[in-house]
Amino acid sequence: MSAAEVVAWSAVRSLLVAGLSLPLCRMMAPGFARASGRRGFVYRALLLAPFLTPPLIVGYVWANSSLAMVHHPWLNTVLYVVVVAMRVIPVGVIALALAPPPPLSAEAIHCKKLAMVSGMTTAQRTAALAGFCWRGPAQPDFPAFGLMFLL
Repeated sequence: MSAAEVVAWSAVRSLLVAGLSLPLCRMMAPGFARASGRRGFVYRALLLAPFLTPPLIVGYVWANSSLAMVHHPWLNTVLYVVVVAMRVIPVGVIALALAPPPPLSAEAIHCKKLAMVSGMTTAQRTAALAGFCWRGPAQPDFPAFGLMFLL
């Protein structure tokens, strides 16, 4: 494989990991933000443990397991995606938990849907709703997705 193919495959894999991890992060972020006391400490410690694990240990485990699955490249890729997802999910959860509330609420988007005129084309309607989602409930997802993609 050429260098361009390797970079393209790596970008696709990063998109896959970030895309699959984002729903998990959205489910875990409220618990991370609300957790307090001893239970909160345990929850945060368990969540951050994979991210704080030294890469040398992860690499050692990865080397042994990837050699065992040398005849199954798809299983090797699935294992790699799982290992990378375990390292980036804590970052996504923290990014979502620390994100400010979106400036537009879900109610504002619903009112926009009700106020749309019937003469709009599907493309115009989609563009208007996409703009509202960008500033609405999906706004914290973009920085979290970007951080997970880069990591």
